[in-house]
Amino acid sequence: MAAPIPASLASLTRRPLPLARNRVYRLWRGGALLDRMQGQPDPADRNLPEEWVGSTTVSRLPGRPSDEGLSRITLPDGGAVVLKELIEAFPEAMLGAAHVAHLGPSWGSSASSSTRRCVCRSNLIRAPPSPSSIWGPPSERPKPP
Repeated sequence: MAAPIPASLASLTRRPLPLARNRVYRLWRGGALLDRMQGQPDPADRNLPEEWVGSTTVSRLPGRPSDEGLSRITLPDGGAVVLKELIEAFPEAMLGAAHVAHLGPSWGSSASSSTRRCVCRSNLIRAPPSPSSIWGPPSERPKPP
């Protein structure tokens, strides 16, 4: 069990949160593109093919750390706090009163059965523009050579 979140960290709920990198071990290989994007030396496919961003879910692979997959927030003093613990300590400030009233203090979702998990994934990037917003209507698009 983690130590309780100090009340002094409530200020984190009112600003953008700097998340530490959160590469997660998987049974398949990949991640060279993530390495390149993050400016890592010698990018290569390894068993760290995924970056879990804003994660409140543990990976649950046997033999791995019990908290692997949980996102951490980097503190100004160089320390870190687990995002899930911050949400649990300040649910309404982190998720909003309506969310907490309707779904409770959970960021993701889970199945009611302990034998199955329902993972909620989000893409936190903007969708690419549609071809019509780049090139205009079909009649005005450049013709292929």
